[in-house]
Amino acid sequence: MSYNITGGVETLSKKSSKDEGVTLLNNPAYREKYRERFDEAQRKVMDMVQFYDGTIILIENKIAMYYYTWHSKKREFERKKQQTVMKNDGSA
Repeated sequence: MSYNITGGVETLSKKSSKDEGVTLLNNPAYREKYRERFDEAQRKVMDMVQFYDGTIILIENKIAMYYYTWHSKKREFERKKQQTVMKNDGSA
């Protein structure tokens, strides 16, 4: 199996065989680091894409929540600052 090291990133060579990506999955070091990224994606609720050559992409989706209150005199909604939820022990 041949590799090119480019900018600190390990990628498959352009002349790789068709089975090189499958062979990479049998590499214990790759599987260990893959598992770390997989766990990170699960923790952060991210999508994960894995390509045949072993490259992975983590996609983060951010959700924003905005509060609006009704202003009866202006007859429209006004954006309200988000309130901090206090826990029973007094911490935020």
